[in-house]
Amino acid sequence: MHSWGSAALAYLYRQLDEACCRTGKGASIGGPMVLLTIWSWLRILVGRPIPMKEKPWDDHGNSRLRAPTWAYLWDNTEVFHGESEECYLRYTNQLDLLTPEKVEWEPYGTRGNVGTGVWFQADLNRKCMQEAHLWRIRASLICVYAIEFHLPQRVMRQFGLFQETPPPYKDTSTALHGLDKIKQKREKIGLHIIISIFRSAFNRYLVWLGGVYRLYLQPSAFISDDIVEDPYPAFDELSQLEYNRLVRSGRGANSAGVIRFVREEISKHVDDATEALKHPPGKGSESALREFVERTKRWGCGLGVLLGCRTAEVASPVRSSSLEVTGTSNANAELEDDLEVDQDGEGEDEDEDDDETMAPR
Repeated sequence: MHSWGSAALAYLYRQLDEACCRTGKGASIGGPMVLLTIWSWLRILVGRPIPMKEKPWDDHGNSRLRAPTWAYLWDNTEVFHGESEECYLRYTNQLDLLTPEKVEWEPYGTRGNVGTGVWFQADLNRKCMQEAHLWRIRASLICVYAIEFHLPQRVMRQFGLFQETPPPYKDTSTALHGLDKIKQKREKIGLHIIISIFRSAFNRYLVWLGGVYRLYLQPSAFISDDIVEDPYPAFDELSQLEYNRLVRSGRGANSAGVIRFVREEISKHVDDATEALKHPPGKGSESALREFVERTKRWGCGLGVLLGCRTAEVASPVRSSSLEVTGTSNANAELEDDLEVDQDGEGEDEDEDDDETMAPR
C-alpha cells in the first residue's frame, strides 16, 4: 500500500530543509511547489495574488470525484508582473513584519466545521476530507531516500486545538537525513489528544517560540550603539551609519529591519523599567526611578532621531519693520529700499578699506 500524500510531504519537507542552506545565484527549491503555494496563500497575505471571477466548473458528468479541490480558489487570478529580485526583497520584508494576528490559522473552517466553509460555488471534492482522521498522525513520512517526520503537535493551533508549550520534543537533527527506508526504525503512530484550544496557552507558545527560533530573515537596521543620546546630533554622524549608507546606495530601504530594531529596543527598555521598579518604596526607589526617567528621555530622543524625528529649539525671529507694513506693494518697496541700503553700506566699507590702504603709515 502506498501513500502518495505522505511521499509528497516527505519530499517537500526535505526540499525546504535543503533550500534553507543554499546560497548563491543558483539557489533553488524543488518538490510539489503548487502544494506549498496553495498552503501559503490560504494562510498569509505575502505573495498572494488577487482572485478574479470564477470560471464555470466542468464536473465531467456530475461526479463528486471530479469536484474541485481547495486549489480551485486560485484558478483565476490577476497576472503577475514584476522583477524576481524586487519581489524577493518585498516578500522577505513582509514576512519579517508578519505577526500571529495577521495569519489565517484555520482557513478550511473551525474544528467540527472543516470543509463546510468553502466560498466557491462548486462542491468540495470529497477526497479532501476522506482521510481527515489521519491529519494529526505522528509518523515517519517516506519518499524513496527522504525520511521526514510529521509533527502536528507543533502546529495544533491550525486544528483549533490546545498548543502545548514547549511541544513534545522530537529529534529532527540533520543526522537523521542519512537514514533510508531500510535503516529507519519503526515510529510509533499515535494521535494527538483532542483538547479544545485555550487562548492563553497559545500566547505562552508564541513567547516560547520567539525565544528559541529565529523569526526574522533580515538583519536589524541599527545596533544599540547607534542610538544618539545627544538630542541635536550632527548630520554627518548619522549619515555614516551602515543602514543609512545602504539606503543611499539603494540596498537597504526595507522597513522590516527598522521595525525589528525598534521591537528589540522596546523590549530591552521594558526590562530596564522592570529592574527600576524592583526597588522598594523610599528614597532609594525615587532615585532609581529618576535615573530611569533620565535614561528614558535620552533613549527616546536618540531613537526618535534614528527614525527621522528631530527636536529643535524654537527661536522667535527678529522681524524687520519693513515686513510689518501692510500691503504687498508697500512691503516689497520697503524690502527693495533695505537691499539698496545694504548695497550702499557695502560700497562705503570698501571705500574705507581703500582709504586705509592708500594712507601713509
